[in-house]
Amino acid sequence: MESKEFQPLQREQIPVWVCIRDEHNREGAPWVMKTMEQISFCPDHTHLRFYFQDGTFLAVPLASTVQQTGKEWCARDRETGLSYLIKMEEKVYA
Repeated sequence: MESKEFQPLQREQIPVWVCIRDEHNREGAPWVMKTMEQISFCPDHTHLRFYFQDGTFLAVPLASTVQQTGKEWCARDRETGLSYLIKMEEKVYA
């Protein structure tokens, strides 16, 4: 994962929809509305942390493969089979 791959998400106080899916890419995982505060590396530089306004964060492994399509950002971790999705949209239908 390179820094240019998450630049569209670098704005502070941005409303986003977040979802984590398993290796089967099941649609059953819920989308959750969050307000992104900041993005930074974890202390050991193995993950990228997306911090949200409610004090929580999402840690995405730096070894993930990233795809961007319009306002959707998706990082897939080959080791765990998890996909981390972030959409910069007002409403998500899932």
